[in-house]
Amino acid sequence: MSAQAATNPQAESAEAEENGFYELSDEELHALVDLNARELVGISGEEFLKRLSRSKFRVHRRLARE
Repeated sequence: MSAQAATNPQAESAEAEENGFYELSDEELHALVDLNARELVGISGEEFLKRLSRSKFRVHRRLARE
């Protein structure tokens, strides 16, 4: 899957659900997590999820309240 398809689910799926959300396949979700992790923190999506599950990231207080 291309990065464009990961960031634009419309590229591969036809329509949004009634609530306006797109349902992503597992492959689309993994590509989206990988793309964002690489752009935002400079690591792969797989490494990001490993660190997240081990609580290696601190959540900013403002984000924790939302």
